[in-house]
Amino acid sequence: MLELYKDDLSVEEYHELYASAGWITPPKEQIEKALKNSLLTVKAKIGEKTVGMGRLIGDGSLSFMVKDVAILPEYQRQGIGKEIMKKMIAHIKLQIPRGQNVCVELFSGFGKESFYEQFGFDKKPDGFVGHGMMKLEAGEK
Repeated sequence: MLELYKDDLSVEEYHELYASAGWITPPKEQIEKALKNSLLTVKAKIGEKTVGMGRLIGDGSLSFMVKDVAILPEYQRQGIGKEIMKKMIAHIKLQIPRGQNVCVELFSGFGKESFYEQFGFDKKPDGFVGHGMMKLEAGEK
Protein backbone atom coordinates (compact mmCIF):
# COMPACT_ATOMS: atom_id res chain seq x y z
CA MET A 1 0.00 0.00 0.00
CA LEU A 2 1.28 3.46 -0.95
CA GLU A 3 2.00 5.86 1.91
CA LEU A 4 3.11 9.49 1.60
CA TYR A 5 5.32 11.21 4.15
CA LYS A 6 5.77 14.96 4.50
CA ASP A 7 9.24 16.40 5.24
CA ASP A 8 10.74 12.97 6.01
CA LEU A 9 13.08 12.47 3.04
CA SER A 10 16.62 11.45 3.98
CA VAL A 11 19.77 12.41 2.11
CA GLU A 12 20.31 8.75 1.19
CA GLU A 13 16.74 8.32 -0.15
CA TYR A 14 17.02 11.52 -2.16
CA HIS A 15 20.39 10.41 -3.56
CA GLU A 16 19.02 7.00 -4.63
CA LEU A 17 15.87 8.41 -6.26
CA TYR A 18 17.74 11.24 -7.96
CA ALA A 19 20.26 8.78 -9.44
CA SER A 20 17.44 6.42 -10.52
CA ALA A 21 16.13 9.22 -12.76
CA GLY A 22 19.47 9.30 -14.57
CA TRP A 23 20.43 12.66 -13.11
CA ILE A 24 24.00 13.42 -11.99
CA THR A 25 23.76 13.42 -8.21
CA PRO A 26 25.08 16.36 -6.22
CA PRO A 27 27.35 15.86 -3.19
CA LYS A 28 25.55 14.71 -0.05
CA GLU A 29 26.34 17.97 1.78
CA GLN A 30 24.56 19.88 -0.97
CA ILE A 31 21.56 17.51 -0.80
CA GLU A 32 21.35 17.97 2.97
CA LYS A 33 21.23 21.76 2.64
CA ALA A 34 18.70 21.58 -0.22
CA LEU A 35 16.37 19.35 1.82
CA LYS A 36 16.69 21.63 4.85
CA ASN A 37 15.80 24.70 2.77
CA SER A 38 12.89 23.10 0.89
CA LEU A 39 9.37 24.33 1.55
CA LEU A 40 8.13 20.74 1.42
CA THR A 41 9.40 17.29 0.61
CA VAL A 42 7.10 14.36 -0.11
CA LYS A 43 8.32 10.78 0.15
CA ALA A 44 6.36 7.83 -1.24
CA LYS A 45 6.80 4.39 0.29
CA ILE A 46 5.38 0.98 -0.46
CA GLY A 47 5.97 -1.20 2.56
CA GLU A 48 9.49 -0.44 3.74
CA LYS A 49 10.71 0.68 0.28
CA THR A 50 11.02 4.37 -0.60
CA VAL A 51 9.83 4.48 -4.22
CA GLY A 52 9.34 8.16 -5.03
CA MET A 53 9.82 11.76 -4.02
CA GLY A 54 8.96 15.33 -4.83
CA ARG A 55 10.29 18.61 -3.52
CA LEU A 56 8.80 22.08 -3.40
CA ILE A 57 10.96 25.21 -3.25
CA GLY A 58 10.23 28.94 -3.43
CA ASP A 59 9.39 31.93 -1.30
CA GLY A 60 6.18 30.45 0.14
CA SER A 61 4.13 33.45 -0.95
CA LEU A 62 4.33 34.45 -4.62
CA SER A 63 6.43 31.78 -6.22
CA PHE A 64 6.68 28.01 -5.88
CA MET A 65 8.70 25.55 -7.94
CA VAL A 66 8.14 21.83 -8.22
CA LYS A 67 11.53 20.07 -8.17
CA ASP A 68 12.96 16.60 -8.18
CA VAL A 69 9.85 14.52 -8.81
CA ALA A 70 11.36 11.07 -9.24
CA ILE A 71 9.88 7.57 -9.06
CA LEU A 72 11.98 4.41 -9.15
CA PRO A 73 11.69 3.04 -12.71
CA GLU A 74 10.07 -0.23 -11.63
CA TYR A 75 7.32 1.70 -9.78
CA GLN A 76 6.47 4.21 -12.52
CA ARG A 77 3.03 4.33 -14.16
CA GLN A 78 1.32 3.24 -10.94
CA GLY A 79 -0.04 6.66 -9.92
CA ILE A 80 2.71 7.40 -7.39
CA GLY A 81 3.88 10.58 -9.10
CA LYS A 82 0.27 11.71 -9.37
CA GLU A 83 -0.22 11.31 -5.61
CA ILE A 84 3.01 13.21 -4.88
CA MET A 85 1.92 16.08 -7.15
CA LYS A 86 -1.54 16.20 -5.55
CA LYS A 87 0.06 16.43 -2.11
CA MET A 88 2.37 19.28 -3.18
CA ILE A 89 -0.43 21.23 -4.89
CA ALA A 90 -2.65 20.83 -1.82
CA HIS A 91 0.19 22.19 0.31
CA ILE A 92 0.51 25.24 -1.95
CA LYS A 93 -3.23 25.91 -1.81
CA LEU A 94 -3.09 25.93 1.99
CA GLN A 95 -0.37 28.60 1.93
CA ILE A 96 -2.28 31.25 -0.02
CA PRO A 97 -5.32 33.24 1.07
CA ARG A 98 -8.52 32.73 -0.89
CA GLY A 99 -8.66 35.02 -3.91
CA GLN A 100 -4.90 35.39 -4.25
CA ASN A 101 -2.84 33.75 -6.98
CA VAL A 102 0.68 32.37 -6.99
CA CYS A 103 3.01 31.17 -9.71
CA VAL A 104 3.85 27.45 -9.67
CA GLU A 105 6.65 26.51 -12.06
CA LEU A 106 8.58 23.42 -13.07
CA PHE A 107 10.90 22.05 -15.70
CA SER A 108 9.54 18.83 -17.15
CA GLY A 109 11.74 15.96 -18.22
CA PHE A 110 11.62 15.21 -21.94
CA GLY A 111 8.46 13.31 -22.79
CA LYS A 112 6.91 13.94 -19.36
CA GLU A 113 4.99 17.09 -20.30
CA SER A 114 1.61 15.36 -20.53
CA PHE A 115 2.02 14.11 -16.96
CA TYR A 116 2.21 17.71 -15.70
CA GLU A 117 -0.48 19.00 -18.06
CA GLN A 118 -3.05 16.92 -16.15
CA PHE A 119 -2.36 19.23 -13.18
CA GLY A 120 -2.94 22.39 -15.24
CA PHE A 121 0.65 23.18 -16.21
CA ASP A 122 1.10 24.70 -19.69
CA LYS A 123 4.01 24.31 -22.08
CA LYS A 124 5.96 27.48 -22.71
CA PRO A 125 6.09 29.65 -24.70
CA ASP A 126 2.35 30.07 -24.89
CA GLY A 127 1.75 33.65 -26.05
CA PHE A 128 1.83 34.92 -22.46
CA VAL A 129 5.44 34.13 -21.54
CA GLY A 130 8.53 33.04 -23.43
CA HIS A 131 10.65 29.95 -23.01
CA GLY A 132 11.63 28.70 -19.59
CA MET A 133 15.35 29.18 -19.09
CA MET A 134 18.01 27.96 -16.72
CA LYS A 135 21.75 28.17 -16.17
CA LEU A 136 24.08 25.89 -14.25
CA GLU A 137 26.67 27.79 -12.27
CA ALA A 138 29.88 26.37 -10.84
CA GLY A 139 31.01 27.39 -7.35
CA GLU A 140 34.19 29.31 -6.70
CA LYS A 141 35.00 28.49 -3.09
